[in-house]
Amino acid sequence: MVKIFVVDDDQFLGNLIKKSLEKMDNVEVTHFLTPEECMNSISQRPDIVTIDYMLPGMNGEQLLEKIKNFDHAI
Repeated sequence: MVKIFVVDDDQFLGNLIKKSLEKMDNVEVTHFLTPEECMNSISQRPDIVTIDYMLPGMNGEQLLEKIKNFDHAI
């Protein structure tokens, strides 16, 4: 099972991406509206994280750095 996190503060677009990805076999997709929600679940060790660049509180590049600093194996 491939675990995918979608981080997008646009509810409609995030759900659209989630629904599109869920059409593939063996995927589990979780949509987060904020970087904080994503980081609260990062211990689930997603295989793929898609990140909107413009997020509330930080940009996508900053979130990516936080994810990488959480576990260098990700």
